[in-house]
Amino acid sequence: MSDAKPSEPPAKKPRLETAEEAYEAACKKYSSCEEHLRKLQADLRQELRKSSGADLVAALQKEIEEASKDKEAASKAVDFARETLQYEREQAKQSEARVLTADKACQQIEQSIAEGKTFSPKPSETPKIVEGSRTNAIEIMQNYIRDSIEGKNRNIADDKFPILGTSGMKGIGKTTMLKYGLTKVLPDLKMPAKGAYLTFNGGAGRSANVFWESQNQQDTVLRSVGHVLMANLKVEAQQYSLLGFEQCLNLFRKALGMSEEESFVLFIDEIGELKQKADDVLRALMTEADDRGGNLVFVFAHISQQFLDHAATASGRKVISLPLEALPIDTWKQMKDWKDAAQKHAGIHQLLLQCCGHPRSLCDGLDEAKKQNPTLLSDPTEEALIKAREHIITECKFNSESRERLNKDIPRWFSLLEDSDLMARLARDGLLLKLPHADAQFFPPLVLQDWAGKSCRTPLGYHLQQAYAADAVLGSDTEKKMEPLMYHYEAVLRKASEGQTFTLNDFFKSEHTSDNLWQSEVTVKVPNASQLVRSVKDFSKAEDVLRLLRTGFIVVSAFHNQYALEYLSPFRDASDDTLIVACVQCKFVQSTVSWSDIQTKMADATEWLKKKNIMCVPVIYTTADQKSIKPETYAGGIYFNETDMFEFTKRLGVLRLHTQKLGKNMEQKHKWLSRASSNPDL
Repeated sequence: MSDAKPSEPPAKKPRLETAEEAYEAACKKYSSCEEHLRKLQADLRQELRKSSGADLVAALQKEIEEASKDKEAASKAVDFARETLQYEREQAKQSEARVLTADKACQQIEQSIAEGKTFSPKPSETPKIVEGSRTNAIEIMQNYIRDSIEGKNRNIADDKFPILGTSGMKGIGKTTMLKYGLTKVLPDLKMPAKGAYLTFNGGAGRSANVFWESQNQQDTVLRSVGHVLMANLKVEAQQYSLLGFEQCLNLFRKALGMSEEESFVLFIDEIGELKQKADDVLRALMTEADDRGGNLVFVFAHISQQFLDHAATASGRKVISLPLEALPIDTWKQMKDWKDAAQKHAGIHQLLLQCCGHPRSLCDGLDEAKKQNPTLLSDPTEEALIKAREHIITECKFNSESRERLNKDIPRWFSLLEDSDLMARLARDGLLLKLPHADAQFFPPLVLQDWAGKSCRTPLGYHLQQAYAADAVLGSDTEKKMEPLMYHYEAVLRKASEGQTFTLNDFFKSEHTSDNLWQSEVTVKVPNASQLVRSVKDFSKAEDVLRLLRTGFIVVSAFHNQYALEYLSPFRDASDDTLIVACVQCKFVQSTVSWSDIQTKMADATEWLKKKNIMCVPVIYTTADQKSIKPETYAGGIYFNETDMFEFTKRLGVLRLHTQKLGKNMEQKHKWLSRASSNPDL
């Protein structure tokens, strides 16, 4: 077998060259046909002069006819070849123009920058940050930018820079933090660097739209980001669409008036708006940062920490998080008009607590609510407060969640079973409000109460609405409102846990639960009714009360001086379906309670149930300021001090119940609640 390599096929000629050759050949063919026809015609004339025979003349005439046809065909071939050549010349000219246009576009943009017609958007004023609330985040950002510019934070193994990102729920301050980084943190570093802010949610250049338009042209994600930079300089699409990322970046740097030695720090907001392309964009940009060794630095913002973690895992990078938690719960006290109104009106105080330190709720939301109703602070009617919540929710974009989704998620939020999927999704979608403490994270209470009002024809919606209504007026002179708060909240939990099996400790979640109630499983029977609570004059008609309990209703005594017992809450033993009754008493107190006195009176008040062989479980709700309760005191029952009450009810958010008689033990365990009361002296 020969070792000779097979000859390679000849290279294809350029289309224009082929068209030129074809035209030349067609012209030669036409000339040849024309010459042949002329010769035949001359021969015919000569034979006619000789008076040649008819046969010879006829033959020549036939040849001339065929030659004329050949000439006509050759003429058409020339016309076709000429049109083809003209088309290919135009295509070549346009192709050449495109190559030139990219360079020309750069020249035009550079000239516009030099003349001051094209310039980078001026950063907004340094945003206000509540003093001390972002100290840790600011320090982390300072260190990251400094170390990135100096190249000190690269991974030794692969030379990759870490990712710096901030995440958190809607309105928590991600945008504020990025703009603060641009206008305050970066200048204060006094390094050879300049920065810019870029958001994919709106903005002058409609950044997300520009990105997708570029992607539709099959551009790389990096090139598309370059086009977004140009759009933010208000460069025309017909110019920037011809440019690559490198050209766009250099032009943007020139618009900032940067020298080659200076580092460019780009603060990128709402990268999650790029949906499925967000991962690719982050990876491509960080690769560029690696290649430029500190000359290009990025700081990202996204709702979900999971996204940043995933991006880090996919690219093998470390993620440095900027912790953005809620502001102090009492931040509203810095606004004198709201503080004064909270002292006078319990409904205003509840509204402020429901903001839960959420920055946009406390600033933009409250401002908008007050603007829409100038009498809100002086005359906060129920309707006015409902409207105020709606204005805050709209301002914070909490209303982006569909009604159908809330109808599913809110019952799951109150379910007794752990739902890690729900928590992860709420965090991912910016609907999990985290206070700066491990013990407190909330589904936005503003959303819960708004949903309850709009769903009040359902059992869960109605009882949730009534629980908030009771808490709104709870105070030292309205202690009886603690009872409806608790039985309506229990009704919410019962409806949310319908069909589930659990223990009484799972339900009540008090640290002071009798040992025998930790293991025995129970269920709840939920009646097919719009309301799960029934009121009776008193508990004297035992059979009527038992009938309601067996049906699954919580039974409340309307007699406010009912001895040692406010209401009864039924459960079922999961093993044999026997009735178990939680016998509830509420004590909204400032300091301590006499547990022995409560125990004795409760035993007397439930004697009639015990005589019917019904298991009774004393449940004593108190706001007692005590660290603990002796085990022998709560033997056989479930007792609550102030900290137990908070753990049990915190799914509703921060309540007036938690703040109006704040004790020392509660304040010590949950220091962030120390100034949440509307009382003037707290």
